[in-house]
Amino acid sequence: MIKTIDYSTTLPTVQATPLPPPPTVPSSPVNVNSNVDYFLLLGRQPTMMHQCPRCSTKNIRTHVRTYPSIISWLMAIGMFLLCWPLRFVPMWLIPIAFLPLLNDKLKRSDHYCSNCSQRVGTVAPLSDCGAKTLV
Repeated sequence: MIKTIDYSTTLPTVQATPLPPPPTVPSSPVNVNSNVDYFLLLGRQPTMMHQCPRCSTKNIRTHVRTYPSIISWLMAIGMFLLCWPLRFVPMWLIPIAFLPLLNDKLKRSDHYCSNCSQRVGTVAPLSDCGAKTLV
């Protein structure tokens, strides 16, 4: 004899909940002069920008000011203090301790807008040293 099982009484029923509505995109344009940080690929050389985030001038070329940072000075002082007490180091090698003040990769570089002269970006010391990964 074959038994018939009614599954509708043994399985629980699940209520379906509606999905929330998708987020809406604002129709107003974004204010360029707001305090939004713009992501730029800045280096040690002047860079072309599509638009200045400060004055909204189109297609500008940045001016770069590179100067020694606190990291450069600390490295130079550390190398000088390391070379000074060593008696076997010739005196002409001591100026090598100040090479961190001459190397641009150990300095800070600030990019300025050519129209309004406001700072639009900074490259930190040692940020472009080392191996680059290609994605």
